[in-house]
Formats: sequence, C-alpha cells, structure tokens
Amino acid sequence: MRRTRVYFIAIAIACSLAGGSLAQDSVADRLRELESELAQTQQRTLAIEAEITTLRAILLGGGEAIRAARAIDEQHEFISYPFYRFDDPALYLAIRREGYTVVHDNTHRLPRWVSQKITRQWVDAAPAIARERISWRTDPELAGIGARDADYTNSGYSRGHQAMQATLYGRSEDCERQGMYLANAAPQTQAFNNGIWATLERQVIAWAQTHGEVWMMCGPVLRDNPRTLKNAGRVSIPSMFYKIVGRDTDDGIAIIAFLFEHDPDEPHGPLDDYIVSVRTIENWTGIDFFWELPREVQDVLERKRFAMSFDGAVLGVDDPADGAVAAGANMVYVTGFGTRYHIASCRFVRSGATALPLDEARGRFEPCSVCGPPQ
Repeated sequence: MRRTRVYFIAIAIACSLAGGSLAQDSVADRLRELESELAQTQQRTLAIEAEITTLRAILLGGGEAIRAARAIDEQHEFISYPFYRFDDPALYLAIRREGYTVVHDNTHRLPRWVSQKITRQWVDAAPAIARERISWRTDPELAGIGARDADYTNSGYSRGHQAMQATLYGRSEDCERQGMYLANAAPQTQAFNNGIWATLERQVIAWAQTHGEVWMMCGPVLRDNPRTLKNAGRVSIPSMFYKIVGRDTDDGIAIIAFLFEHDPDEPHGPLDDYIVSVRTIENWTGIDFFWELPREVQDVLERKRFAMSFDGAVLGVDDPADGAVAAGANMVYVTGFGTRYHIASCRFVRSGATALPLDEARGRFEPCSVCGPPQ
C-alpha cells in the first residue's frame, strides 16, 4: 500500500513539473510576441506623436503654433524619422534623447540610424560641462544589452560619435552626457575618425552656422558576417558609414548625402567625391528615410546626387546606382556634382558616377588629380 502511494505521489509531482514547464514556455512565447510588437511600433509612434501635436496646434493656434510644436516635439525629425525595415523587430530599440534620436541594433550593439537637428545657437554655445569630465558609458536604456566601454578599450578602434558632441551644447549637462552614451557610437579606425569623418563633421557645423539650422541623419553600414571588436562577438565593425544632411530652403528641400568606405588602407579624397543619392544609402542599409513623402516626390529627391552646397538653386544629377549610363572609349565619369571627371578604373568611381563624353567633361569639370584622365 505504501509503495503504491509513493508511485502516485511521484506521478503527481512529475505531472505538476511538466505542467509548470509548459506554462513557462507559453509565457516565454507570449513575452517574445509582445516585445516584438513593442519594438515594431516604436518608430511609428514617434511619427504619430508628432502628427498629433501638429493637429492639436492647427486647432489651437494655426501656423505659428504648428511651428512652435514642431520645434519641441519633432526637433530631430527631418520630413520623417527614418524607418528601418527590421529583420526581427524585437532586436531593435528606439530611444529619444534631448540632443538626438537613435534606433539601436541590439545584436550588433550599434546605432542603425541617429537623427538630430543642429542649429547655429547650439554649435556656437559653450559646453555646460568640460569634455574631460564626461566618460563613455552604456546607455541606461540598454543596460545588459548595449556596448560597454570595455568593448572598445585596447581594441584598436575609436568610439566614433554619430551625433556630434559639439552639436549638443547650449541646452543642458544631461544633453552633453547623453552624447557620450555608446548607443551614439560605432567603431571607427582612428584615421577615419580623425580624417574624413571629422572633416564632414566640421562641414556640417559650418552649414549650421551659415544657414541657421540643418538636420543630420547618419549611421554605419554592415555587410554580412562583420568582424567584431577584439573578436569577442559583441560590437560589430562597420564596413561603411553614411551621413545625410538636409535643409528646408526657400526653393524646397535640399539634401546632400555621403557614403564612405571604412577602410584603414584607403586614403580619402575631398568630400564631394563621396556624394551619393539617398536611394543608394537606402539600398545599402535597408532604411527608408523619407517614407512619408509621396512616392513620386521620393523618386525625384532620393535618386539625385546634390551639390556640395546649400546655396543657390537646388540642383542634382541622376545617380547611376539607379541605372548607370554605359561608358564607351571616349567617356569619362563625373563624381558628386560638377567637380571632377575620372577614368573608369579610378577608385572614386566605385561609389557611383555619371558617364559623360570626354569633350563635354573637359569644358565643365576639373580632371581628377589621382587617376590622371585625359585633359
């Protein structure tokens, strides 16, 4: 009798444990579903909040109220926040900071995009706290998920700012401290960080000083199976970086987009040799930057490579990434917009160029000093 009772007790315990395991699996599945749904709606929520604010402003105060509302609630949004076409929404997190907005890739521990408004007032302001008093740290929203400062230490790579520290002045100490969150950084070689990336940062600041305000969106580009810092499998090393700078002008929207190879062995040329179309960056990143615009407007705006200037008329040339002109024996390539022409084998042609007859190019553009095309 006692032995039978022991059997019954053992069976009851086993059934109870099995039921508990099934319940835990069900809870875990539901948790993953909810986390995925939450991540998937975060970016859309940013746009919805901004639209609600604008509609309320229309009811309450008209145009001036709309502009005031946008200055507060949409300050880092240019046309629309970028929309990243997630492979798995649960692996990303959207974070809005005082000086920028970021979508963080929790797998590669990098920002997929950072968006910010930059004004003359902010870049001309003095810092609220000395730079040496701020240390890099994990974003509090990404505790246990994001990059750690130790990931970069002795890795051979710099912590490359995406939202520039010099653009976060003029508001608060918190704003400047948030610029040193590692959600706002990606691995960059020191030569790249101090070279072409710093050159573009200075140019963006100069545009803000000249025109009063600009918007900037930037981030890394990852190829398949990227290397990681210290080969530790934590923070991925980008193969390229992009930056898009926009301005709302009297003539309409002006955009200048840049794409750089992150190659320590490649010397970098002038900035205008790296101008590409927004559509080229979208193809590399899977990000839809101006998705709220009508498709026909997107096609015009995103397929052009615009001049290295926000002054005067807004002009551009078609990007060959959306259908290059075939080059013949008497053809050369023009990079950027109206700057230099190159032979087909020039290293600058890799990032996209428009083919023109040599005779036409001679009369309009300067020859490349690197590849030495016919003059």
